[in-house]
Amino acid sequence: MYKCVIFDFDGTIGDTEDLALQVAVNLAEKYNFRKLTKNEIPLIKHMTAKEAIAYMGVSRFRLPFIIREAHAILRQEVSRAKLCRDELAGFFIALGDASITAGIITSNSTDNVEAFLALHNIRIFNFIRTSSLFGKSKHFKKVISQFKLNKGEVLYVGDEARDIHAAKKAGIDVAAVTWGFNSRERLGEENPDYLVEEVGDLRRILEF
Repeated sequence: MYKCVIFDFDGTIGDTEDLALQVAVNLAEKYNFRKLTKNEIPLIKHMTAKEAIAYMGVSRFRLPFIIREAHAILRQEVSRAKLCRDELAGFFIALGDASITAGIITSNSTDNVEAFLALHNIRIFNFIRTSSLFGKSKHFKKVISQFKLNKGEVLYVGDEARDIHAAKKAGIDVAAVTWGFNSRERLGEENPDYLVEEVGDLRRILEF
């Protein structure tokens, strides 16, 4: 039985896809990278984050500056974001009543996540950590140490191939949700421990 469940934010809890696309379009000219169109989204959804960055022609040197500015813009727009699935509201209420430590590790900013959670009156999380785009695995290890957990007691829930990679690197189980950034097919290629189609599947996995 899992004693700790950790969530990604964008595409897993918060439906920020349209906002993120608009931010990317707005920053494309300033930072000289490819301006995505809606028609390209299905193609992007089958890519890993690194592949998408290369496809857009984003400079790795400029990436931290782009992410920082994107977070600042998203902070102003967070009130427009909805839960990825309406059923998540009830799920989080039930999770709050369960004896499971819950947290968020995300590449979004803590301020953005906290503003979103407050907007949706979600107050169950024991911790929120901001990670670099490809640095989540070290945060998993810190959480395991902080809460004195075994690796087998921790589940990460995310929506991207990089979430699966990070969880496997840290030696913890991962549930990949199909309603986020990467397509179901792309997620399946990475062999997550669980491929989650519905919110109810998470309740069954966590046994509450």
